Amino acid sequence: MKERAERLEAAAALERPLPSVRRLLDRIRYAERLLAAAETGAANRDWIEDSFRGIEQAADELFGPSAARTSAYAADKPPAAWIAALAAVLCVGLGYAGYRKYRQDRWGITPVKRP
Repeated sequence: MKERAERLEAAAALERPLPSVRRLLDRIRYAERLLAAAETGAANRDWIEDSFRGIEQAADELFGPSAARTSAYAADKPPAAWIAALAAVLCVGLGYAGYRKYRQDRWGITPVKRP
């Protein structure tokens, strides 16, 4: 789990707040230390279960349904109507500029003579 979380760290940091990403990695490291201590008998079973709940909460915070609403990409994505309106304005402007150039110098366009 630790290796997978480290692989996802860079991708998650682009979309989610960095403290949430760090929190998940810290919880995984803490659970790892508790499991190592449990092998020697120094850790309590309740502590280990609580650490797993903490990992689950951190993962839900980072990847769960509430995280989808806080995505920076979803909030900044412009509606399709704006994109279509902007494209129409650009096409009209470029078409008008081309028409004025053609109207000013109609003889500047020379047809290709075919043999």
